[in-house]
Amino acid sequence: MKIATSVSIVILIFLFSCSRSENDLSKQKLHGKIKSVTSSNYSAMEKFGEIEKDTLDGKSVFIYNDKGYAIECNVYNPDGSLYWKMKYKYDDENNNVEQDLYSANGSLLRKSVFKYNDGGDMIEESDIYSGSLTEKHVCRYDNNHNVTERKSYYKDGSLWQKTIYTYNDNDNVKQSIDSTYSSSNNSQRKYTYKYDDKDNIIEQEITEDDGSSAKQVYKYTEYDKKGNWIKQITFENDKPTVIIERTIEYY
Repeated sequence: MKIATSVSIVILIFLFSCSRSENDLSKQKLHGKIKSVTSSNYSAMEKFGEIEKDTLDGKSVFIYNDKGYAIECNVYNPDGSLYWKMKYKYDDENNNVEQDLYSANGSLLRKSVFKYNDGGDMIEESDIYSGSLTEKHVCRYDNNHNVTERKSYYKDGSLWQKTIYTYNDNDNVKQSIDSTYSSSNNSQRKYTYKYDDKDNIIEQEITEDDGSSAKQVYKYTEYDKKGNWIKQITFENDKPTVIIERTIEYY
């Protein structure tokens, strides 16, 4: 599904995996007391010099409690049927201690359990399938509570991926480097990001270890009264590829 590769989902997955102890609305640069955010992803096309929506590729709905923390995410297929559901659980300190991923028929696909240090930083994630540990992820942080390193291990304890993060002065990720390890081949991929003055990501460049690269540019064309963007267009090689429209419900 294209929706799974949209910048909105990519950034949300990163933030929910390893990050400082802010509420989720702050992490996602969202303003106001928000109840839900519905993102509709469309293929984009250019027609008579105008950028238009083509087909609907999918939809996601994030639901938040009145403290600004995500409690549920539903992802839908283009026909409106449910693709998967994620539910979030918290402790008394508002730390996300568990995420449960369900299939469309309600069966549990994966349980992720999180541990935190005294500063509220998520330092360990354990992914569990069918009651058994399959992967473990360990994070390290800087003095600003930004994750600087994330290591991923298989259930046998062998390292299969390491990601290093660096940040700009606004604590936005400016670069991440993924190193992947296997018995037959090791590879590396670098992600470089640029932001506008609202801290919205406006450019992502991916560089492979062979030197080849691809760039995506994001333009925000509409905002609501709270200053949250409600329309984003993705460009690749100067051609529009994706349009995301957001409907934001407030408390």
